[in-house]
Amino acid sequence: MFDTTAPLTIGLGAKECRVRWPTDREWLAWIDGQRYKVSRRGVKLAHCERRCEDLFRVIRLDTGPSFSAAEAASVIETLDASELVRLNRAGAELRVEIAALGETTQHLLRLPTVHDLVAHREAVLRVNGARRNVRSVAPTGALYDHLHLSHAGYVGAVPLVHKVAIIADVIERISNDPQTFEVHLIGSI
Repeated sequence: MFDTTAPLTIGLGAKECRVRWPTDREWLAWIDGQRYKVSRRGVKLAHCERRCEDLFRVIRLDTGPSFSAAEAASVIETLDASELVRLNRAGAELRVEIAALGETTQHLLRLPTVHDLVAHREAVLRVNGARRNVRSVAPTGALYDHLHLSHAGYVGAVPLVHKVAIIADVIERISNDPQTFEVHLIGSI
């Protein structure tokens, strides 16, 4: 079970640290303070070591060896990392499975409508001429909540970083294969 309430020990070579899982509010502040690369397939986060170091100081529970900015970024990236294991359509639903920190979780979502995807894009991105700026990823968490039917494999709620990763995977899959998902997009996401 993926448990966001239990302390975690993360090792980096000879160094170890004990951390707690960041709250959704802390994740949101960290994510929204990052730089992004925006493409047709979605929004990709470009990690900033200083922001990672700030979050690391907040969540660290021990007083062990000092960590450089790069090492702190590695710890945060370890917590942030998830991998899409499976994403299948089942009627009007999507079955999504992700792996994170050695655990696998399952998510059942409604298939998003074109309106859902366009409203999400408009809420997340601010377009100024040829430039696209990310306002916030909070609407991505809200879209997950809107589409959410059930989940398994968690102690407690689904953390924001998993919601964001899942929605990014869903949008990318739909963009790459709209016929399979029967979602015909107008413009680019």
